[in-house]
Amino acid sequence: MRKIISLILITLLIFPCFSASAEYEMPQNIRVGLYFGSSSKSEYTVFSQNGLKITGGGETYITEDEAAKTVTAKRDNFYHAAIDGKFDTQDEAYSAAVSLKENAIPAFFVLDGSGFSVYAGNFDTEEEAQNLSSQISALGFNSKTVSPSPYGVLIFSGDNIWTGSVSSGVRLLPLAQTIKINDKEYRGFLEFYRDEKSDMAAVNVLGIEDYLKGVVPREVSASWHTEAVKAQAIVARTYAVTNMNKFKSYGFNVDDTVQSQVYGGITSENELSNKAVEETAGKLVMYEGSPAEVFFFSSSGGATENVENVWGGTPRPYLVSVPDTYENPEEASYANWEVVLSPAQIQEKLSNLGVEVGEVLDVTIDELSGAGRSLKTTIHGSLKNHTLTFEKPRNVLGLYSNMFTVSRQGGESPKVSVLGANGEKNELSPFGLFAHTAEGILEITSLTVIGANGTKTYEKTSGTGDFIFTGKGWGHGIGMSQWGAKGMAEAGFSCDEIIKHYFVGTEVY
Repeated sequence: MRKIISLILITLLIFPCFSASAEYEMPQNIRVGLYFGSSSKSEYTVFSQNGLKITGGGETYITEDEAAKTVTAKRDNFYHAAIDGKFDTQDEAYSAAVSLKENAIPAFFVLDGSGFSVYAGNFDTEEEAQNLSSQISALGFNSKTVSPSPYGVLIFSGDNIWTGSVSSGVRLLPLAQTIKINDKEYRGFLEFYRDEKSDMAAVNVLGIEDYLKGVVPREVSASWHTEAVKAQAIVARTYAVTNMNKFKSYGFNVDDTVQSQVYGGITSENELSNKAVEETAGKLVMYEGSPAEVFFFSSSGGATENVENVWGGTPRPYLVSVPDTYENPEEASYANWEVVLSPAQIQEKLSNLGVEVGEVLDVTIDELSGAGRSLKTTIHGSLKNHTLTFEKPRNVLGLYSNMFTVSRQGGESPKVSVLGANGEKNELSPFGLFAHTAEGILEITSLTVIGANGTKTYEKTSGTGDFIFTGKGWGHGIGMSQWGAKGMAEAGFSCDEIIKHYFVGTEVY
């Protein structure tokens, strides 16, 4: 028995990230939006070395020629001639299309709702489609013309229309190995469809583990210590399964940008990071039996942050500030940084938000979190003040993180002349003013002067030049610091230990 226990312990030491079974059932596939919304296109070129086949948006088989290696997906904005009526099966539609082709009519069939239709031609005007429709009638078929469909997708093989769909979109599947779209290579298969939010969306559908192989090396260097790369794989997998509904309204789960996780397909893959994904296959960050809501970022500057201090909302017991002592400031991206902004630049950034503060007089940090990040930063203006809360300073001002101090370059102080009771002029400055009051000598934070040209208020400020934001870290600060994970791995921590440090109270299985 003692030998068996020793063997188990040795196994755990050799494979610290060994995957344990869990009751949670992880989705097998994920839908990744490659092009959609403003990035969608009206045409895509698709290639697979071993040929392609096509189905409808579901599993309905509508392939005409599986031998094609290169096809083009196009938005159907054309008029077509057509055989009037639908066919119940693909074979019936195919036979009718062949019959038309034998009579030099460029026919093809499409998935049309619950059945198949046979279209012909690809025209810019209805009149051209009507001319071809007459030729179809002459062959003994009832014919009609079809107007451009708001949801239509066509697949071209060479110069000929291969097939298409007017309702549920199409799927292009590689017969083996991989598939390329616009020269970018992916695992899985591609879907094309249209809706009100998109010109023609392109979606990559593949297994989650294959998806991670295109994510992990885009988020951290595959050459980092293997335990850090494994930690990234586990956190990325957990993020994927907890964000499956992020782009539900678009018809897919996640996109391929920083809005979800950066995903580059096969082109981004690396043998080392692929191995890390495979060795942690199925592992998730779990909290009380469910996948945790995890986040990661580049560098922390010494401490991570409570989620409610960055995005507001409900606190999470595992998304709290922890010390990040293993992050090496000598190598971490933007461990220390400086951003210089002129008053005019800050004024413009606020104006882009629809906030007009007038001339920017000062910037003050009014409240800090326990980790040292801004909770409230106020822009003092000649018209009004505006306070930036939570993560807004970083996003609005274009800073690397919310962990910063602010100072101001020197410059000539504005001079204000005040006529005293004795008739003498006295020059005052709005910097460091003090006044005698019933409560004693108090510091004045602003000075309002009524002059010949009206009333003007001068706020107390630290200078008159550009504002210098001096900070630490890069990113929102919630969850796992990637550079911190690297440092912990190099110090001998396992991927599980790294994750449990950054996500307090979680388990990994």
